Amino acid sequence: LAHALNDRAGYHVLTGLTGSKVSAYARLAAEIVADEESHGETGAAALVEYYESCDHPKKRDKLLIHLDAAVRCLGKPNSKNDAEAIKTGLKTKPAAQIIGEYCDAVDPILESLGCADLLPLSGRYLQ
Repeated sequence: LAHALNDRAGYHVLTGLTGSKVSAYARLAAEIVADEESHGETGAAALVEYYESCDHPKKRDKLLIHLDAAVRCLGKPNSKNDAEAIKTGLKTKPAAQIIGEYCDAVDPILESLGCADLLPLSGRYLQ
């Protein structure tokens, strides 16, 4: 559960680094993004299959814990550090944009899990 959600979060963070002014950083991020694209859907499918078969009474609570943890990895919107990273060219996407993109990507997964009441996920994390 955690791996699938965090893997997806990592992908979205890295998409904001592929245009970094630090060329070695941008190149490495682009390589990882390409690799993540090739197996991201496999992780989502495995998560849906696992969740459907899981009979743990607190599986939804655990799902929310892992979603919260994944979103924390995406950065803090409107923070001084986020603005500084954009200003210096270290990254090209602000945390709010990355969180929005992550939520848009995870919404269909949550719908497949039967958690449509959490949608849109951006409502939980962007206000």
